[in-house]
Amino acid sequence: MARYVLAAAALLATATITAAGESYRIDRNGSEVSFAVRHITGPVRGAFTEFGGTVDLDAGRPERSSVEFRIKAASVDTRNEKRDAHLRSADFFDVTRYPEIVFTSTKVAAITAATFNVSGRLTIRGITRDVVLQVTQLGDADQAQVGFKTATTFNRKDYNITWNRALDTGGWVLADEVEVSATLRTVRDGGQGTR
Repeated sequence: MARYVLAAAALLATATITAAGESYRIDRNGSEVSFAVRHITGPVRGAFTEFGGTVDLDAGRPERSSVEFRIKAASVDTRNEKRDAHLRSADFFDVTRYPEIVFTSTKVAAITAATFNVSGRLTIRGITRDVVLQVTQLGDADQAQVGFKTATTFNRKDYNITWNRALDTGGWVLADEVEVSATLRTVRDGGQGTR
């Protein structure tokens, strides 16, 4: 349960990419934002099903690019209704008070022609932290569709998600670190796909 926190974090997911004056949007049918956290009985895996946002991409000068990503925290889905309800509660995402997880970029730097370091501010439960995401461009289809992926690890306690339970044998039920990954398919505005 813990890792979904950032997992979610992590990318706060949805987008519109503007490259050379063209705008792209996330096609949720071809996109995924998922997370994993270590649990005493094995890893807990889940996803966020509702996300959106914008990316302004200057292919020639990537440092001029920017990203804003938003995830609806209540869309967390671990295929377990009881666990999902707990994750939405004040013990975890507290979705009534903090309905969105938001990532806003502050800097984009090219590492290679297809890999970028995207620095920005990630907000979860009203707490904002500076993070750096390494993003890889997967390719494009005649510039009508562009794919991206990223993966990172966060400490949920950095966002005041501290719920846990001590084990009689020592240790804790949940790990602090959350692994998050996102694969995003973007479609040029006016193209096929679903928001």
